[in-house]
Amino acid sequence: MSYSIKDLANHWLSKNLIYEVLKNSLPISNEFIKNKRVFNKTDLKLFLYYKEHWLKQSLLQYGTTNENNDGKTVLKTVLPDNKETINKPLLEDLETVKKQFIENENRLKLEIEQKEKIISIKEDQTQKYALLKMEEQKEKEGWIKKYEVINDEKNDWIKKFYSLKSYLLVFIILFVLSTTALVLKIINIY
Repeated sequence: MSYSIKDLANHWLSKNLIYEVLKNSLPISNEFIKNKRVFNKTDLKLFLYYKEHWLKQSLLQYGTTNENNDGKTVLKTVLPDNKETINKPLLEDLETVKKQFIENENRLKLEIEQKEKIISIKEDQTQKYALLKMEEQKEKEGWIKKYEVINDEKNDWIKKFYSLKSYLLVFIILFVLSTTALVLKIINIY
C-alpha cells in the first residue's frame, strides 16, 4: 500500500516531521505517482519510529553510520526487516544513473566534436580569406606600379615634347633672326 503526505497526516505525522526525516537522509523510498511522492509501509514504520525516538535512535535503528578503512563515514541504507526491497531499487537507480551519465557523456562528446569541426571550418575560412586579401593587395600593388610606370613614361614624353618645343622655338627665333639679318644685308647691298 502506498501513502501520500495526506495519508501520513491520518497517522498523526506532520509535514515538518516528514520533511525532517527526508532531510536527514534516512532510507526512504523514492516512489512518485503523478509527480507526487508516495511512501510504503516500511517508510510509515520509519516515520512512526522517528516520531517516538527522534534522530539519534532512528539513525541507530535504521541508518547507523559506520567508519570504513579510509576513515570516511558511510550511511547504512538497509532496513533490518526488509533488505532485498531496499537494495533492488538502489541498484536499479544506480544503473539508471550510470546509463544517464553515459548518455550525457556521449551527448557532450558529440557536441564537443561538432564544435571542434565548426572551429576548424572557421579557421580554414579565415585562412582562405586572409590569402585572398593578400593576393588582392598584391594585385592592387601591381596595378599601382603599372600605372606609375605608364604615368612616368607619359611625363617623360611630355618633358621631351616641351624640351623639343623649346628647341624648335629657339631654332625658329634664330632662323627668323638670321633670315632678317640676311634680308637686311641684302637690302643694304642693293
